[in-house]
Amino acid sequence: MIHMSNLNSLHGAQPEPELRFVGSIQEGRIPSLVDLCAGIANDFGVSKSKINRLSRLCVEVLQNAVRHASSETKEMVSVMVYTHRSELILVCRNTASMSDAMKAQAILGELSKLEPEEVKNHFRSSLGKATLSERGGAGLGLIDITYRSGEVPDFEIIPHENPELCNYAIRTKLNIA
Repeated sequence: MIHMSNLNSLHGAQPEPELRFVGSIQEGRIPSLVDLCAGIANDFGVSKSKINRLSRLCVEVLQNAVRHASSETKEMVSVMVYTHRSELILVCRNTASMSDAMKAQAILGELSKLEPEEVKNHFRSSLGKATLSERGGAGLGLIDITYRSGEVPDFEIIPHENPELCNYAIRTKLNIA
């Protein structure tokens, strides 16, 4: 399901573009979702260079969701993009194994201790050392997301009825001013 609207238009405020997609994300759907995100940014008057940066960030967040989606549940991945002041915010919710979520939380904790230039250097040095995992990624997803957005994303782990699984949400922001 795709929902697009202009927030605050009923209250006379300047409309803010919004997109919500809820559904199963497969690798083949990622380009279309990235195009929709870029369209929202374009509607908001974002520069082409920022739209390109947003597109690369969206690809990484969505690929991360695909790689880490639990095959043990039929729950859907949820993606939402919206604007707030001078930021474009991308939220991805998914069901994953608790161990994957805990690893992600640990990586983000380590990244939060680094300055932006250190994240950039860490990203570049990690590219040279990366090896492909069983999921096809090189283990760089969260570092790449942090590098591209310029800050460590918010990450929340929510308990699931199956104690080996959890629902997690990752929220990234990109300054579009």
